Amino acid sequence: MVEIYVNKEKCNGCGDCVKACPPEILFLDENYCNVRNDLVPECMICQSCVVVCPEEAIVVNG
Repeated sequence: MVEIYVNKEKCNGCGDCVKACPPEILFLDENYCNVRNDLVPECMICQSCVVVCPEEAIVVNG
């Protein structure tokens, strides 16, 4: 099972992760990255969101 965690204390709301996520699981909500929990099973564990995050605020486990 895939888990996606966003540390909102680190997130700067740049949106780079949203643009990098092929299945569009991530979105900006109130200037922070958030996760569409219903789409988490679609995660390909490509780690693109993790790689592009300048604040290292995202962790993907699976």
